[in-house]
Amino acid sequence: MFRTIEPEAMGGFGRDQSLIMATATEWVSLSPFVPSRHLKIKRSEMHDPVSYAAAAAREIDVAVRGEIAFHGLPEPDSVHLLPPYPGLGYGIFLKGHFTSWLDFRTTRLTGGGSSGGRTPYGIRIVFPEPVTGPICLGYACHFGLGLFQPGCR
Repeated sequence: MFRTIEPEAMGGFGRDQSLIMATATEWVSLSPFVPSRHLKIKRSEMHDPVSYAAAAAREIDVAVRGEIAFHGLPEPDSVHLLPPYPGLGYGIFLKGHFTSWLDFRTTRLTGGGSSGGRTPYGIRIVFPEPVTGPICLGYACHFGLGLFQPGCR
């Protein structure tokens, strides 16, 4: 009747396998990460672009590590914000076309749900050991936000 399929058969880098179910040490945003809590950026850091960028990176690191611990994944070696694509901005190439993180719907139209803001971020996570996906983190991760795929940019 029903056939049992092992996760290893579904996830991988082959033609009929799903990347989001692969096993890898490096995971990169496929959809934007939206923090589930507000970033704790000091007022003094908000007025200087360099200080603000450093504070945002620090707070995203804390938020992502908290989500990773909540989901029972191993402590990552590093968490980084993805840099912008030259001349295009922040986002990802989907089916050969650049899609900005801002083009994703990052809030629910109905119902409750709390988020730490509406700013979407691209993240790269490096684990010390291979981790099997899928990895979904942050606000509305059960609706497709914060989805990661293995590999590098």
